[in-house]
Amino acid sequence: MERLLGMIKTVCAKPGMYAGRGGMRQVRAFLDGYVLALIESLELTDYPFGGFLLWLEQRHGICNSAWGWDRILVHAAGSEEEAIRTLPATFEQYRAERERGEFVPDDNARVMKPAPEQTCTKGYYDR
Repeated sequence: MERLLGMIKTVCAKPGMYAGRGGMRQVRAFLDGYVLALIESLELTDYPFGGFLLWLEQRHGICNSAWGWDRILVHAAGSEEEAIRTLPATFEQYRAERERGEFVPDDNARVMKPAPEQTCTKGYYDR
């Protein structure tokens, strides 16, 4: 997980260098590919962003199948730039809470809720 956190910090410091246009969707795609490589090399045993998504859903009260962790972050931060800037600290906070046992991912605790009516992510997946 340390290696993943290091890559999150690196990519978020210069997203355009690693993820093309450098938007949040591209950052997520890059990180998903990196995680896949870590899983295939047996450095990780599970998909770490699954628990991260559950943590964000509970923290921000958004649980909708159309909202991934990237979109929730953009909504909470107010812009893609701010979401990318705060991703490393947010992921570190999630990881710390999980390590201390304050958060245990439980997919059964998921309660679907409608997406927020007002959002800065309108058209987020249309680009």
